[in-house]
Amino acid sequence: MNGKDEQCTYSLKLTDKAGNTTTYSATVIDDTTAPELGIDVPVQNMAYGTMPPANGTVTDAGIGIAEIKWSSNNVDWSDATMTTATNWSANLG
Repeated sequence: MNGKDEQCTYSLKLTDKAGNTTTYSATVIDDTTAPELGIDVPVQNMAYGTMPPANGTVTDAGIGIAEIKWSSNNVDWSDATMTTATNWSANLG
């Protein structure tokens, strides 16, 4: 694999001492591209009376999104919810 997203098929051929063979193939995807995140709410540098639920979009050109989490201190992380295949939301309060 060359460091770019690609799909590769690997094959193994096994032969015993009697000459019997079997072949196994597996296709793997080398996903090296990070997902992209869009935040619709809260709007950066906007004042809110109370913290609104956060929401936005996410896309991944590779094998898909595994999880999305949020943190207010980069130490404690909470799950956000994927509301559709490309939309997420989180209660920040």
